[in-house]
Amino acid sequence: MKFCVCVILGMALVALGGCVGNVQLSASMATINSEYGEFQNEALLLNILRRSASMPAHFTSLVTLRESKNTQAGANLSVPFGYAAPAQFGFNPNVSMDQGPSFEVALKDNQEFYRGYITPISTSTIQYYLQQDISNELLLSLFTKRLVIRTQGHKIDAFNSPEQPKQHAAFQQALQRLLGQGLTMEEVSVAEAVGPTLRLDQEPSLDQALSAHKEGLSLQPTADKKYQLSKLSNMARFCFTTPREPLTESAYCTGPGYQFAVTDPLFFGSTGKARAVLDPRGSLDRSRYIPVPWPK
Repeated sequence: MKFCVCVILGMALVALGGCVGNVQLSASMATINSEYGEFQNEALLLNILRRSASMPAHFTSLVTLRESKNTQAGANLSVPFGYAAPAQFGFNPNVSMDQGPSFEVALKDNQEFYRGYITPISTSTIQYYLQQDISNELLLSLFTKRLVIRTQGHKIDAFNSPEQPKQHAAFQQALQRLLGQGLTMEEVSVAEAVGPTLRLDQEPSLDQALSAHKEGLSLQPTADKKYQLSKLSNMARFCFTTPREPLTESAYCTGPGYQFAVTDPLFFGSTGKARAVLDPRGSLDRSRYIPVPWPK
């Protein structure tokens, strides 16, 4: 009877060890997730401090994270053997556990990473964040390096540089002037010319139009028997919902359905040159102009 009780007790200890291992695994993964998030936040803050002191930033990433778990259970059983052996049975169960994370960290010091790191942020990315519940003033202060405004012979040229207090104050004043008129962003269709102008003796056939459409192109007439292949794409542009100046009125938010040429002086978007330009000397086709109320 005593031997049976020992065996049952040993089995219970092994099962209990497995249960404890599962609980510890869940708690360990939650701890790892929390600590990794804290590590990322501290690394980001450290890089901000480095850059504020004109020191290079350093980036790392967690490549692989493994959770190792090794549980071993066993027992020692001693049985009397021989006529002179003491009449004592022995049963000693044992459980051992080895559990812990292992990970690999890589330095972000390759050409591909730094090429993306120094690439200017696209207007589409800025528009995405403006659609979130984040202050427009905060986002545009983060993403804008310089503001240049020319109106009636008056020019404002201000850099967003806290190291230059006068320039920074002028920048914030100019930004507030634009934000007060509802500066935001919208997505519009932009047509970009592809290749030279084509001269055709007759209008393009349906097959030619469909072939161009399959390639994401459209064939538009430009002059007598001349056509231009254009590529349509969606881009983000800056615009104003409540303009109060002639300059800002020329960039009123048009709403969906309006199409710009990539060279349109009123496009007020970026085509990859890290700047957006609004030229009020351009003309806006009011027949295609569709103002819409901006959602509050």
